[in-house]
Amino acid sequence: MQWDILWKTAVLTVIVFIIGIGAGMFLDVSRVTETSARLTEIDLQWNDARLQSVYYNTLNDTASCDAAIQANLDFNGRIYAEGQTIERYESINRFAPQLLQEKKRYALLQLQFWLNSIELKKRCGAGYTTVAYFYSHYDQSLEMDQKLQSAVLLQLKEKCGDSVLLVPLPLDMGLTSIELLKGTYGISAAPSILVNESKLLRGVQGLPQMEALVKC
Repeated sequence: MQWDILWKTAVLTVIVFIIGIGAGMFLDVSRVTETSARLTEIDLQWNDARLQSVYYNTLNDTASCDAAIQANLDFNGRIYAEGQTIERYESINRFAPQLLQEKKRYALLQLQFWLNSIELKKRCGAGYTTVAYFYSHYDQSLEMDQKLQSAVLLQLKEKCGDSVLLVPLPLDMGLTSIELLKGTYGISAAPSILVNESKLLRGVQGLPQMEALVKC
């Protein structure tokens, strides 16, 4: 009788475990699918904003600069919100490695936004400051430093609003375009911050140091 109870208990435990694993995989895949769909929509919005810039540039329509800048800022707001969602999903995702691909896709959208912002700043004389934040995706030893740096930059962004464009970019996800940036600006370690494509800051920066470089 005892053996029969133990056997049935073991079988029930295995069944519950398998159901739990299956449910976890289903939820993770659902999150990836949801993220992919939203990033596809954001990608379309990006191309719309980018083509506006191409249109203004091709026709030399400087009178429409305000509209182009606003479209770019709106795009930044959307990808920033999506980045927050990806970070939340990444912290609980266990079974769907496809989320890493979506994070790479998100990083490329951020890079496209940054390059578009630089072009608009040159052509339209926009007064915002670009702050590119280079971090490590894989190096766990940098977790505390990067959390601290992220918190400082978020404080700066909340204080300055649209006068500061914050662009987080991963250093070590094998993206060729970011590798080119690393070589161009001599970025070799995380965290690093590039302000207005001219001032490179290495290591953790406090809020006072950032405020001294940023106009807002």
